[in-house]
Amino acid sequence: MSVQPPEAAAPAAQYLRVSREVQRDSLAIQRAQIAAFAAVNGYEVVATYCDTGRSGLRLHGRTALQALLAEVLAGEARFSTILVQDISRWGRFQDPDEAAHYEFICREAGVAVRYCVEPIPHASGPAAGMVKALKRLMAADFSRELSDKTRAAQFSWAAAGYKMGGVAGYGLRRRVVTVDGRVKGVLGPGEQKLLQTDHVRLIAGPPKEVETVGRIYHLYLHEGLTLEGIAAHLNAEQTFGEGGRPWNSWTIGQVLANEKYVGVYRFGRRRRTLAGERLDVPADRQLRVEGACPQIIAREIFEAVAAKRAKTMLFLTEPEMLVRARGLLAAQGSLTCKMIAARPDLPSPRTYNLHFGPLNRLHARLGFYPPAETRRGGRGALVLPGCIDLGDARHQMRRQQFEREHMTLAQAYTAFAGDHLIAMGSLPDVALAVKAATEAGDTKILVFDDATGATVELDLRGSPQDVLLRLPAPIEPEDQDDQSTPRARGRPKLGVTPREITLLPRHWDWLATQPGGASATLRKLVEQAARDSVEVDAARAAQTTAYRVMYALAGHLAHFEEALRALYAPDPKKLAEILDQWPQDVASYIRGRTNAIGSIWTASTKI
Repeated sequence: MSVQPPEAAAPAAQYLRVSREVQRDSLAIQRAQIAAFAAVNGYEVVATYCDTGRSGLRLHGRTALQALLAEVLAGEARFSTILVQDISRWGRFQDPDEAAHYEFICREAGVAVRYCVEPIPHASGPAAGMVKALKRLMAADFSRELSDKTRAAQFSWAAAGYKMGGVAGYGLRRRVVTVDGRVKGVLGPGEQKLLQTDHVRLIAGPPKEVETVGRIYHLYLHEGLTLEGIAAHLNAEQTFGEGGRPWNSWTIGQVLANEKYVGVYRFGRRRRTLAGERLDVPADRQLRVEGACPQIIAREIFEAVAAKRAKTMLFLTEPEMLVRARGLLAAQGSLTCKMIAARPDLPSPRTYNLHFGPLNRLHARLGFYPPAETRRGGRGALVLPGCIDLGDARHQMRRQQFEREHMTLAQAYTAFAGDHLIAMGSLPDVALAVKAATEAGDTKILVFDDATGATVELDLRGSPQDVLLRLPAPIEPEDQDDQSTPRARGRPKLGVTPREITLLPRHWDWLATQPGGASATLRKLVEQAARDSVEVDAARAAQTTAYRVMYALAGHLAHFEEALRALYAPDPKKLAEILDQWPQDVASYIRGRTNAIGSIWTASTKI
């Protein structure tokens, strides 16, 4: 009698997730429940993917899940099943279709997703689909309800005069108290209260800091010093700001503008949605609590300072902010926070950050990609206008490829009236500026898409609202490679699309012998080819963009043909000499389009 050997366990990967790093017990529980499920159902866990301290609301930031999906889609998975404790660990996506999509693409690639403690039928069908859809809605709704309850509780405690998170600020400190008002101690920088039942109140800080706050108001109101002057004055006498850091114009402005120094605590000035979007809350919906802080500055002094500042503050639209930043970039050849802060005709770096995000995103809006040595921690070299950094061309291409794949940036547009730049920013802002310029008498106006250099036709008839309603819909970056197939509504960014291809018989024979099947093998080959041609593809696109802009803006200018020959020759020195002879706005804009062509001028044989 022959004895049948036991069946080998099916290889499986386990995915674990906790929202906070302190939830270590949750990870152990997930491992134990997955191990029990695997033992009963004949699985062997061969790989573990764990996201610690990551929210399940979105895919962004969940590096383990991203790596798991990438491995499955590439056909490199050494397992046939993904084991997850329950649907909420897979994600609490506010759009349930997003959670379903990630599961679907795994199943399409031959890898099933199983939830170990959910009463869900393993076989696909209407019953399993209905249960999963309900569970996904419940997981999403749990986060929404918890968010609403937490925010309501925070407003309730803030109305009672307690501080809700964040630092105290210069001249103030955080004191921990119990519900009955008993003092437990003062928190230092970076410290948190131990018990959730305790609360925090603001108290006056060290006498020297309180005195310095009063001096700042006096220097601004009575001595006539600017914000930069006050910062330099205090730093010169070794009176530093919060955390021992030197003062600057922004930190001085915060002291002069914050109502907490007159005893008023504001809460709810900004909020973040479950989708991660940061929103400014209107003043009438913010909570304002009188007497919640110790009063350091008299009310009449605070109001006098506010009135004086209102006369000197800049009120610019976003297109105007971009135009001024473009002028500074053209003059200096680079753009840093220090440069912005040193210019009195520009808003503060903080204001630029609130409108456009981090400095690298502002650079992208202006079409500027600084080389590695000009960024923080580098050697401090600058790229001058009209010059191309040859040694760092590869980095520039890699940087642009990364931003195209991982950063969502608003499309930027630029408008010219003849040789003069009149607007820069989003298409609605530029369209309104163009309409105003047209009504003022300008007729020869061109609008460019900064990403492609193509001109954009605008219908300016009717009111400004009519113009905005007729604007073309923005094109998402992921759809630009194939405009022939319309994008399905609501489809997430991560996914595969079926197409028909033709190959020779020997090609199909070879694909049939590859692990993972023909589709997975083709995806790997395409990915490798795309990675190998990053520099060439990006440089070719930038060259085409520069050509379109030059043809439209400078076709009538002297030495235009020589400039085109220098662009394609390649001869960066000659091109820079010609640009120096052209109108400043035209030359600056063309330089911005040629920043990405460094690899052409170091390896011209590639294109």
